[in-house]
Amino acid sequence: MECIQEKQKNSYEYQYQQAQDCAKNGDYEKAVEWYRVSADRGYAAAQNDLGYCYDQGQGVAKNITEAAKWYRKAADQGHAIAQCNLAVCYKNGSGVNQDFEEAVKWYRKAAEQGFAEAEEILNECTKTQDDIQDLTGVSIAATTYIGDSEGGINIDDLKAAEPTGGHTTDDAPQEQEEVLDNAVV
Repeated sequence: MECIQEKQKNSYEYQYQQAQDCAKNGDYEKAVEWYRVSADRGYAAAQNDLGYCYDQGQGVAKNITEAAKWYRKAADQGHAIAQCNLAVCYKNGSGVNQDFEEAVKWYRKAAEQGFAEAEEILNECTKTQDDIQDLTGVSIAATTYIGDSEGGINIDDLKAAEPTGGHTTDDAPQEQEEVLDNAVV
């Protein structure tokens, strides 16, 4: 029995749950410690949430570059919320160089997984390919996507689009709501 309990304590899921519990109780410094342990082991949800802590300055000094780094690690593993968070970083130039094409790429990856906020942003931004080129001088490869047979994204609409939810995973919805009451992606 002791061996099983020790294995559970060493699992990244257990460590992530400890972080979530600490965050729920408002102990963000301890939450960051647990997120980091799990994130360093490669757990995408913990990487995303650690990025959020840096993004918001919860339990650590606010550091947008560090936030983008952790979002990227989780996004590269296919974590849809992290992909959307990374898209916001590229859209705003937060912690990375502003790059609207890169933002669209990450919004699309998140939307392809059914992440509603990314789908909404892309729907708001859908315009013809010609409109994009006229507005920006940049041609974004036309890909039929959400809600428009032309498939382009209007960069001005992208700049204005803001998702409505938070940064963390759906693994613990009640806990996230308390942690992220004022969060905006």
